[in-house]
Amino acid sequence: SKQWYQRRVRAFQERDTNSRQEVLEAAGLEGSELNKCLTTLVDSNMLNLDKDSGVYSLNQQYSNRKAKFKLQTSTVKEHNEKEVTHTYQSVDEDRRIYIQAAIVRSMKSRKQLNHNELIQQVISLSKARFSPSISMIKKCIEVLIDKQYIERSTTDKDTYQYLA
Repeated sequence: SKQWYQRRVRAFQERDTNSRQEVLEAAGLEGSELNKCLTTLVDSNMLNLDKDSGVYSLNQQYSNRKAKFKLQTSTVKEHNEKEVTHTYQSVDEDRRIYIQAAIVRSMKSRKQLNHNELIQQVISLSKARFSPSISMIKKCIEVLIDKQYIERSTTDKDTYQYLA
């Protein structure tokens, strides 16, 4: 994210020269990751390294509009994997809620539905947004039975009845 990269260049915003320790503190990277990033920046001539003192300084004369380089860190990958996992969980929860609402709408209008008819009805209601799996629909039916929105018919276990 943008904030992540901004923290990495903070060391050079206030001063043009920084020690490795100052860059380490400002960047918040582990030692090996910081070495990779600093090496890339020194190799591209964006930073100068005084080998005697170990001080990094910005190369004020550097200008190359076509220069491209990649700073890779595992922190970005971990952050992205966490975001992706969180996003999938969020989408999955939103879909469950949508399916439950579709089940309640169908049952409210029909009062009583066969299992297969209910599944077909939910699929047709939600196909414009996504295609729900049958297992997810079954889980949502069970949740609604537990919440006492619907119940299984006492005469036919394959039929559901809406509870007002």
